[in-house]
Formats: sequence, structure tokens, C-alpha cells
Amino acid sequence: MNDRIEDQAWQWHCALQGDDADWDGFTAWLEADPAHRAAYDEVALLDDALDDQRARLDVIVPSDDDTSAAGKGRRWALWAGGAVAAALALFVALPMLEPGNVAPQDYRTAAGQTREIALGDGSRITLGPSSHLTVAGSLQDKIALEGGAWFDIRHDPDRKLTVTASGRQITDIGTQFDVVAVPGYLHVAVAEGQVAVQSSDQDTKPIQLSAGHSLSIDAQASAATVRQVEPQDIGSWRAGRLVYNDAPLLLVVADISRYVGRQIIVSPDLASRRFSGVLAAEDGAKLVDELDDLMGLEAQVEGDHLRLVAGGR
Repeated sequence: MNDRIEDQAWQWHCALQGDDADWDGFTAWLEADPAHRAAYDEVALLDDALDDQRARLDVIVPSDDDTSAAGKGRRWALWAGGAVAAALALFVALPMLEPGNVAPQDYRTAAGQTREIALGDGSRITLGPSSHLTVAGSLQDKIALEGGAWFDIRHDPDRKLTVTASGRQITDIGTQFDVVAVPGYLHVAVAEGQVAVQSSDQDTKPIQLSAGHSLSIDAQASAATVRQVEPQDIGSWRAGRLVYNDAPLLLVVADISRYVGRQIIVSPDLASRRFSGVLAAEDGAKLVDELDDLMGLEAQVEGDHLRLVAGGR
């Protein structure tokens, strides 16, 4: 990875903080070279770590309360290159690389916002929009999730990570998988490796999921469905694309709700409908209209939420 790509990565990171962010251009840049994704991940992880350690870093670097794109640009300009950047990186990394010293951490995102989280063993989590994640345990191996997240977990036979979501436990020793957890519904998709999904009833045999498979659990229907999926489509929301192949409408609506920032309810007669297609996630406000047009639906405002019904009602 060269300096030019690193410079581009932090420039994109700063630019994406603005309301007029060029998401199409950013997606094209990410897909142009695998090194672009790696560089951007590094920038986002460091920025998150610096925010988490801000009180301690104020001793070294003067505080900058401006969180705008311009403010972040000035901060990166100040921290870029040389011994200062190296010292700051070491200052932030040391407590993260000692799992036994890491206190429970709480992370949240707003509608349409994502966040990169680095664990002490090198594992990474991308927290999706309107989501809440807690990391606990001396090995950072006990995680609770509400909303959506992508997990890239380093293989370690001596540590079994457990994610609690929608009343179930997802266990893994090293893999890549995506989770959507909302009240009454859980969706797990595995891009690499294997995970086990266990219900709250420990006497029940866990469901094993291997790469290229997804599990959808609808608590209301008391149904669990395992399907084959394309590994490259799993977690595609990180690049601004929501990709579905014969997905239940409940899953699609759960995803869109987290981008729109308000709950979307599906009319009972539509619960069995399925959707295949790609939705662009750059503009959450347009996602509902796009889904309505593709599926012949109508969105009705009911208090603080939306209800999707068959078109023409």
C-alpha cells in the first residue's frame, strides 16, 4: 500500500462526513482496487480509535471540537506523517492490543451511519446504521448486537467469540459473517468459515451454517429457513448496495428501516412476499420509494412509523 492510496483513503473519509458526499464516486474508488478497501478500513479504524481515546489524546494534540468534514480534514493534516502519527498510533494501539485490560465498550450508530470497530486480536466489526453493539469479556469475546453488523473475526482455536442477537447466540472461532437482528427477526449470512446459531433453549441442537449459506428466523411465524447465497453479496451494504436474492420482505424492510431512521411495518398479507434485486443505500429517504416501485407497494404514514401495503389501497 503506497502513500498515494493512503492519502486518497483519508480524503474520502473526510469527504463522506458531508451532506453532499459523492457515494457513487466512493463506491467506484473502492471497487477499483482491493488496496483501496484495505486503506480505507485502516483510516476508519484509526479515526474511531482516536475518537474513543480523545480525552487522553488531548494531552498530546490540542482538542478540535469541529466534527465536520473540514474539521476532520484539518485533524488528519495535523496528524499525518512522521513521528507524531507513529506515536499516536502506538498510543491508541497499546491498550487495544491487551485484551485483558479492555473494559466493556459500547458502540452506537445513527440512521444511515456506519462505524468501524477494531478488537484487540486484530478482528474487525463494521456496525451498520441505527445499531447498537456491546463488546465485553477479558478476551473481547462476548458481544451483544441490536441492528446489523459485519464481522471479520481472526481465527483463534483458543477463543470462541459469541454474539448474542435477537435472543440467540452465534458462535465462531474465525470467519466472516453478517447479522441483522431486530425484534422478532434474525438473519445470519456466512461469507467465509462456519458459525453455529443456538436458541435460548440450550437443549436444542444449534444450527450450523457454512460459507455461502444464510439463516432467517421469524419468531412470529416460528420458522427458521436456511438458504444458499452468493458469498460476494454478503455484507454488500458496506459498499452502499443492498443485495437480495429471494429474500423475505421482512428482512428487506428491517434493513431499510435502519437507513430511514423510522420503523417500517409490513402488512400481514405481504409477510410471505419475497424480493430479489439491488437497492442503492446512499439515500435512505429514497429506499422506501424504490422498493414500492419495484414491488407495487404503497407506504402509509402511521404515527412515527410507515406501513407497507399492496399498491392501490
